Amino acid sequence: MKDTRKNIKAAPAVKAAIESIRMELGVKTESHALAYLAAMYSDMKGRKITLGDHQSYLSAAEEVNNQISM
Repeated sequence: MKDTRKNIKAAPAVKAAIESIRMELGVKTESHALAYLAAMYSDMKGRKITLGDHQSYLSAAEEVNNQISM
């Protein structure tokens, strides 16, 4: 059977962060960790996060993602 799942390309620092989250949550796969984060994002979005929180999350994501260029 052919695997039809899509690959997600991520910087090594992002991949390491996902792996750390996976281990902390105690789930078996990165897919489970990403599903958890997606569910948490949906929940937080519904609670109307503040603009400051939003900007802080974006900044942290950019910092981790840009570690590849160092």
